[in-house]
Amino acid sequence: QDWEHPYDTLHTCCEQKFGWDIRSCCINGGGCPEIGLASNGNANAARFFPTWIEGKLCDSKTDFYIGEASYATLAECCHTYFPHHQSCMDFTG
Repeated sequence: QDWEHPYDTLHTCCEQKFGWDIRSCCINGGGCPEIGLASNGNANAARFFPTWIEGKLCDSKTDFYIGEASYATLAECCHTYFPHHQSCMDFTG
């Protein structure tokens, strides 16, 4: 529709349209990996894993090998592997 405004990410949409409850918007809308929120019950939701790459110490993806470490939130990944690197939380997707 002409009146619809497309957003690059769900997170951007949630910020603009549901600023009072971004968390619920992200969880119910399919997840916002840029702020570490997975979707509500989606088995294919993005999860975070350590990369050890400067500037993106933890990244996200949806497919993992059996036994590969993954975390539901960016904070969990950062706290587990990089507790002394505040920059870990500067995830850009």
